[in-house]
Amino acid sequence: MLKKGVIRSSGFIGNLKKCNNFGLMINSKLNHNSIATFVTKKDNIFEIESEKDYEKLVKQSTKPILLDVYADWCGPCRMLSPILESTIEDFKGKVQLVTVNADNFENIVHELGVNALPTVFYIKPGGQIAHKNVGFTDKATVYSLIKKHFGVDTSAI
Repeated sequence: MLKKGVIRSSGFIGNLKKCNNFGLMINSKLNHNSIATFVTKKDNIFEIESEKDYEKLVKQSTKPILLDVYADWCGPCRMLSPILESTIEDFKGKVQLVTVNADNFENIVHELGVNALPTVFYIKPGGQIAHKNVGFTDKATVYSLIKKHFGVDTSAI
């Protein structure tokens, strides 16, 4: 059964609907068409707030990116988030973390072919996807994948 409602928050208005893949998805209609509104959580950690942010932060990036596709209601996502954030802090600007809430950006989720959460994409500068990891991942595996796909030396970390 389809549940509908309206969600209003800073930056968008969207219609809520029940979805098989993620529980809740939002067909968002942004009320700001030309302004990039991403939120900087910490150095080298960003939250996508519009589809324009995705273009700027991911596809046009000059640094390697970990793109974390998550949802607030997802337990493994909540466990993985601090691991990714501390890993990015360890790399001191060599790699960036960009997070996107799957509930808010159905078009991005569809474009990336995400069908389970959490999903982390290892993206090379310029937007080329080097690797896709689905599910919870420990810190050692994240380090290993960064080294393998981005050639970043992890021995000094």
